[in-house]
Amino acid sequence: MKRFATLLLVIVLSAGFLFAGCQQPAATDSTPAPTAEATEAPEVEATDPPATSAYPGTAAAGSVTFNLGSEPPKMSPILTTDTVSFTVLRHVMEGLTTLSQTDTVLPGMAETWDISDDKLTYTFHLRDAKWSNGEAVTADDFKFAWMTVLNPDTPAGYNYMLYVIKGAEAYNTGEGSADDVGINVIDAKTLEVTLENVTPYFLDLCAFGTFMPVNEAFYTQFGDQYATEADNMLYNGPYTMTAWEHESRIVMTKNADYYAADSIAIDELVGLMITDTNVAMNTFQSGEADMIGLNGTQAATMAAEGETVQSYSDASSWCLAFNLENKNMANMNLRKALTLAIDRQSFITNVLKNNSAPAFNWNPPAVNNGDVPFQSQLPNGGAYFKDADVEGAKAALELAKTELGIDSVTVELLTDDSDTAKLMAAYYQAGWKAIGIETTIVSVPFKDRLARQDSKEYEISSYGWGPDYNDPMTFLDIFVTGSGNNLIGLKSDDYDAKIKAAQAETDYEKRTQLLVECESMLIENFYLGPVYYRMRDYITSAKLQGVVRTGFQDINFRWATIAE
Repeated sequence: MKRFATLLLVIVLSAGFLFAGCQQPAATDSTPAPTAEATEAPEVEATDPPATSAYPGTAAAGSVTFNLGSEPPKMSPILTTDTVSFTVLRHVMEGLTTLSQTDTVLPGMAETWDISDDKLTYTFHLRDAKWSNGEAVTADDFKFAWMTVLNPDTPAGYNYMLYVIKGAEAYNTGEGSADDVGINVIDAKTLEVTLENVTPYFLDLCAFGTFMPVNEAFYTQFGDQYATEADNMLYNGPYTMTAWEHESRIVMTKNADYYAADSIAIDELVGLMITDTNVAMNTFQSGEADMIGLNGTQAATMAAEGETVQSYSDASSWCLAFNLENKNMANMNLRKALTLAIDRQSFITNVLKNNSAPAFNWNPPAVNNGDVPFQSQLPNGGAYFKDADVEGAKAALELAKTELGIDSVTVELLTDDSDTAKLMAAYYQAGWKAIGIETTIVSVPFKDRLARQDSKEYEISSYGWGPDYNDPMTFLDIFVTGSGNNLIGLKSDDYDAKIKAAQAETDYEKRTQLLVECESMLIENFYLGPVYYRMRDYITSAKLQGVVRTGFQDINFRWATIAE
């Protein structure tokens, strides 16, 4: 899933800004893979929980305004890796499959599908569906999009997610031919996909943003300008984007041509881009917004006033990301000192002020390995180090200074420019100062932080990742050499080999051992400094009901309704 903005935890209402990443909780109880009879899209009934606020919300009938929290950095499904963009894409586009309110797989553009006996070949049968320009959505649209993601010349951060497809990795890395990739258009309504290995979560992947279709003629027409404006995209989802006022708001209007348009209750969605928590609160209390994220202080205040504050685990893991290509950060003992010095529980109590949990490993508690929480399979239940180990941090720092041949240490911390992100950075700065490390804080807009991370123009970054599907691999394969989401620059033949072996392994116990070894390598070498697993608080107006918010769908209005 998905990359997140540091302010996420509190401000953004609509999505954690991924490092798409993508987004998700405990077991994804996906429906069994359909057989030849397959499944047709079920009738969808909106869920109507009780009104949650005395605030009436926006006055316009049939319209809902929410805080998206940031300008979407990249709206093209071919290129994006962040949850802000994926939140918008979730509403205006649709893949072969989609997810239900409980994160199970439902038919999307594919009305039915067949799976071969060896579970390696999936044949998708597309429904009658239209792009927003009236053209039919076809199997060619999926092949074009996926092959563009895999094209070695495309800077697609999520290209590795398609490596489950036969021949995809070889083509993307320049070692194979496009002709050998297992994506075959049988006819306009039939797409055949052959996998490298049995992949139980493949249907879940087909609901993810990177697997969405793109109309080739339209994409070619706009070139580099594709998906940079509302009119520079085609849409096939429940909504179409009818306005994009950059750094201000996005307007999504119900798509009358969507195959299940009758089940979409809300006519218009307006996503605001407010990064300041106080401004967001003022917008909500004045009735100009129907849903906002809350920081800990706001949540406590609203609860004391009798408002119903809602919260959920977005299954994201937050850490200190160390740029291993930087001379200082390449030193393991310095990374260890920076990690051990943080008092996680104090950080949560005094900065986040919510029910987030201290993190001592990378994969969060919500992610399962089969039917078992993966964290329970890790050494010491995932407790790789002690919280607030100041003495251990000081000892590691002295070793680091000796190894680096320096007498003092000053580090640079890259973070977002929101008020909450700055508070978080200040806490890290104080903790490191206590053990003798000075810190320079660099605060930039979310979009710029992602760009600096991608180009390795940082030393340490406050970084969050949410799952794209419910398996430990979604937190581990991002760090293989050359991955578009490998922001730390890890290059380990051993790690790469274990990931590849786990991807091919069909024996559960052997695969589990490989995944555990990969997790252990990340944390025991302090390539990452885990800090917390995020809980998010938010509030909605009285009129808004049935919004889905889970780790795999940070926000989804697909089943939401407006109360009378």
